[in-house]
Amino acid sequence: MPKLRGTDRALNLLEHATKRLRLFGLTAFVLTVLSVCILLSMIGGGIFLVFRSLNFIVLTSSLVSTSALLCLIAYEYERKRGDVLFEEISDELQWYVRESDTESDSRPLIGARVVLRSFARSVDLPLAPGRFGPAVYFLVNTISIFLQLYYLRFWRPH
Repeated sequence: MPKLRGTDRALNLLEHATKRLRLFGLTAFVLTVLSVCILLSMIGGGIFLVFRSLNFIVLTSSLVSTSALLCLIAYEYERKRGDVLFEEISDELQWYVRESDTESDSRPLIGARVVLRSFARSVDLPLAPGRFGPAVYFLVNTISIFLQLYYLRFWRPH
């Protein structure tokens, strides 16, 4: 398969976008789980045995939730950027296959197919696959922030 116009560069960009997408998705997952664990511990009262300051706990938990939301924003930005690259590379490879004269030249290189498939598999968030996954994470973290603020305002230790 001869060099395609700009496809190598686009494949390299898509490969980097895939790595960043996985990093942002995993980070958002870990921060969301941590935020939920802190919130459940707050509700159960167990965390107060370690830390005596409710303000410190709520601030820390809110920062964790906010960080998860920022990771989700970066994740969505990277996913949209990767979608554009994915579609353009796919179109370019399909055009080349249609225009190819011989059977041996008609199949895209394995490297290109691996990069495309790798991106396609990395667009799902852990435990929330599909297009509504980021919305689920957003909702969980937003509710967590509001509950933390509620406990800061109304919770009084005995």
